[in-house]
Amino acid sequence: MLTLIGALRSAQEGSVQVLGSELRGASSGVLERVRREIGYIFQAHNLLDALDATQNVMLSLLLDRVGKREATKKAEQWLDAVGLARS
Repeated sequence: MLTLIGALRSAQEGSVQVLGSELRGASSGVLERVRREIGYIFQAHNLLDALDATQNVMLSLLLDRVGKREATKKAEQWLDAVGLARS
């Protein structure tokens, strides 16, 4: 269900509406917009072993052209919000 809502896979039947957009049969642009609005933090298999938690969270921000200082700040805030901040 989460992969459908996150526009990571396509629905075969029915309707999947997220953030006001129909995802079944949606264009790649619509799917990308929805993915940018939702965001995921994967639990294990999509984390890079060579990076620490902050760097893994920062990665998507850096790919979205957020500056390194701002990406670091946001990553630390988000990790703190879920109880995973550095101690």
